Amino acid sequence: MGNYAYVADGSNGLVIVDVTNPEAPTLKGSYDTAGTSWGVAVAGNYAYVADWDNGLVVIDISDPEAPTLKGSYDTAGNSHGVAVAGNYAYVADGSDGLVIFNIEGLSQVHNINKGINYTTIQDSIDDANQGDEIHVDSGTYYENVNVDSKNLILTCSFFLVQSSIF
Repeated sequence: MGNYAYVADGSNGLVIVDVTNPEAPTLKGSYDTAGTSWGVAVAGNYAYVADWDNGLVVIDISDPEAPTLKGSYDTAGNSHGVAVAGNYAYVADGSDGLVIFNIEGLSQVHNINKGINYTTIQDSIDDANQGDEIHVDSGTYYENVNVDSKNLILTCSFFLVQSSIF
């Protein structure tokens, strides 16, 4: 993608290499996943990593020098390959077969009453009125949340379609 190569580097996780000069590639950034990365697919600002016994790991690569975890899902098998097409990530998950994830609107937070999307749960709560419904898309979020005495409805969704390939 552009001037970067995204490498699933085993126990080192995701490695981002600047290949502007193919004769002298340089390390641009990395993200050490919890598992052993076996495959990577890039779409937009995200790298989707098949991370063996850690499942699918989604990394925000909008800043190649400082990639960050966007979310993850620990699949039942051992993830060893991933492909992205359209709004779906397809994970080859060993004995568990093919696991398909809907990645449309990945890890977004929505205020249903206001019709506004947010990047963090706390931002949506801070902007909410009493009785608003805050909807959190599936994903892993690392943040402390302070509801601050607001009467809110918090909902979440989980998108997973799974099928076995023989």
